[in-house]
Amino acid sequence: MGGSQLIKAFLEENLIQDLIIFVVPKILGSGIPLFDHIGKEIRLQTLRVEKYENGLVRMDYEVRRGEF
Repeated sequence: MGGSQLIKAFLEENLIQDLIIFVVPKILGSGIPLFDHIGKEIRLQTLRVEKYENGLVRMDYEVRRGEF
């Protein structure tokens, strides 16, 4: 849980093992980026994708270390 600045700080320090991202089926005209200027590529392995009846999608990822 947290905003883009908190996620960015933890990703930069390699302190994230797993990410759970929810996508809400709504396009906003503006907002806060989920991953704001991290400055490096971070590879993810998809663990699970779940779609709910209301259109919400849950995506579970594992952060892959040392793979380029």
